[in-house]
Order: sequence, then structure tokens, then C-alpha cells
Amino acid sequence: MHVNAGLHDFATAARGVRKLASHNPPKQYAAKLGRIIQIIERAGVREIVWALHTPVDNQWHASDRKLHRRIEDVIQYNKIATEVMGELNIPVNDLFPPIMKTGSERSLMRDGVHLRHQGSALLGNIVANRISQYC
Repeated sequence: MHVNAGLHDFATAARGVRKLASHNPPKQYAAKLGRIIQIIERAGVREIVWALHTPVDNQWHASDRKLHRRIEDVIQYNKIATEVMGELNIPVNDLFPPIMKTGSERSLMRDGVHLRHQGSALLGNIVANRISQYC
């Protein structure tokens, strides 16, 4: 199973917007990752690969008035995920560098978070190649 979770964990609410129920500070995020892996393993999944978050474009994403995500937070939460997965012996697929290399203009939609067709195709190939190692 190739899995990722947490995009809303590091999102914060804009000023004047009610605190996000999905926001989890770093320590809570780390604990939740461990629980996610436990649930997956209890379901009988033997092969797990954790996918790290792709970058956000700070400038583009700042135009969203309800949520804030920053590339610095992506980096911090990816580091947390890498550490937790290392402790659990779960391999990590780092999807951050390919999008950074390709750039926001080609990879991300104007919301600065979601992938354009080219970004999706790029990551689709990377993920498919990674999963094929287990077939």
C-alpha cells in the first residue's frame, strides 16, 4: 500500500476563521502517523510505503482566505514522517523533489497545492515504479 496523510494536519486557519479541527501540531502528527500504520498493519497489509507530501507554492496558496499551508511546514512535517517511518521500518517515497524540480508553473494548480495534469502524471509514474518493486 502506498499511502500518505496529513495535508490538513499542518494547515492553519486564516485570521478571523475558526480554528481548524484537522490541525495537529508536530507531536500529535507524529503520534497519529504511528496509529495510521498500526491500523493498516492490523488490516493485514504487509507492504507499506509512506509517501511524503509534495510542496506548496506559498504565494499562490496565500490567496486562499480560509487555509494557510507553507512550504516550510511541508518540510517540517515530511521530516517528522520520515523519522516516524524510520522507527517503524516503513520505506518512504519522497515526492517533494520531483515537483520542486519541475516547478509550480508546470506541476501545481493556481491554488498552490493541488497537482496539474503534468504533476499528476509525473507522480503517477514515480508511484507506479515504486509499487512495481513489490509485485
